[in-house]
Amino acid sequence: MRWLETEPGKYSWSESPSDDAFLKELSELKRQGFTVSMDYTNLFMDHKHLPGYLEGKSLDDAYLLERWEAHLMAILARYGESIDLLSFGLEVDTYFGKHPNEWKSFLAYFRRGVAVARRLRPKIRLSVTLQSSGLDRFWKDLSADCDFLSTTYYAPAALWKVTDLRCPRSRSPALLRAHARPDPPGGGQEEGLPSRGRLSFP
Repeated sequence: MRWLETEPGKYSWSESPSDDAFLKELSELKRQGFTVSMDYTNLFMDHKHLPGYLEGKSLDDAYLLERWEAHLMAILARYGESIDLLSFGLEVDTYFGKHPNEWKSFLAYFRRGVAVARRLRPKIRLSVTLQSSGLDRFWKDLSADCDFLSTTYYAPAALWKVTDLRCPRSRSPALLRAHARPDPPGGGQEEGLPSRGRLSFP
């Protein structure tokens, strides 16, 4: 999901909810009992994408934050009832590893998003998705405002050089350090391991 706004207040979805195919898809997923998780991709890996009229502005710019709040109010009014988990960025550690001077401004952007979502849709659980390799560096600044730990990891059996799906805790130190306490719960994406088995941490 991306913040798409061609000009202030002009969004990419149909004006009428009854004509909104995406809303219908989400509603059907919820009807079938699925948990719906969505990631904002304005910050995704080593990319940053903002609406054109905001390009060049810092993420903590007052006008940008005003427009970000207005966007979230609109999107949560339209789709919020169908969203269970919402992440305000996907693998953002890649981008901020290269642009560490922008991290503080991202925290302001993220916390504004959290405040809006908690006010309008308090049942949605919130986070920012990091790669497992970025947990040690970035999670400590995010965790207090997150409801769950969201991380991506790739082909774990290959990376940890194990021959079955039982991964010893010593092979996943960053994930376990970040998730050393029982709250918040953790969620992983993109296991990348074709198997009939199930990954577990004995």
